Amino acid sequence: MTEEEFEDKMNTYELEDRYAEFIEANHPVGNNHVLIRLMESGDFYEAFKEKMVTQFEPRREWVGLTEEEHTEIAIECGCMSADWVFYGATVERKLKEKNT
Repeated sequence: MTEEEFEDKMNTYELEDRYAEFIEANHPVGNNHVLIRLMESGDFYEAFKEKMVTQFEPRREWVGLTEEEHTEIAIECGCMSADWVFYGATVERKLKEKNT
């Protein structure tokens, strides 16, 4: 996520639970009052921001196989029937749906 996305999510409290978990993992917290004070103080804010911004890389655009590549793979696997080429294309299409 970008810094701007991070700031937006922090301003709308979308990351509040994750921020609390981050503080608890990095500092002994005896009770919720201490946790709330640590969250409000901002002492862990920059470290949490760095983790969130660098942890997630932006999604890449899907790059599919060409028909020629499908055929080459089928030949390499010894599965050069139209059914296997069709199967490979169907699997790729399903993966694309799941990743976009």
